[in-house]
Amino acid sequence: PAILTKAERSFFGALEQACPDGVGLLAKVRLGDLLQPRKGLARSEWAKASNRINNKHVDFLLVRASDFVPVVGVELDDKSHARRDRQWRDEFVNKVFRSAGLPLLHVPAQASYNVAELRAAVASALEATAGAVEAKN
Repeated sequence: PAILTKAERSFFGALEQACPDGVGLLAKVRLGDLLQPRKGLARSEWAKASNRINNKHVDFLLVRASDFVPVVGVELDDKSHARRDRQWRDEFVNKVFRSAGLPLLHVPAQASYNVAELRAAVASALEATAGAVEAKN
């Protein structure tokens, strides 16, 4: 089977067009590839946190093309995101991205996408990343 569903593939094409020069696009990135549980946890707590992180992924990840440093996560929210279990999962992913200092853009699934609107949303999220990087330095 394909890695992306038909809806995800359609969105991928629009998101790819919305990315500015110098920004790459990855799909289905494991959260464990983005960060690790904090240091200082007891071994069992670290393992539990690591398993929770490794068992989830973000739909799409924007990276700096020059070095593949993550800059923005993107979640495509279809009707399943209204379910209680998905809301819990979404909140967990939101917290993971906040703790990593990365913006997470939620986009409702649609039959088609306005690339200009998507480009503006991506630009806004990228500005948030730039502000976070400046604050850390």
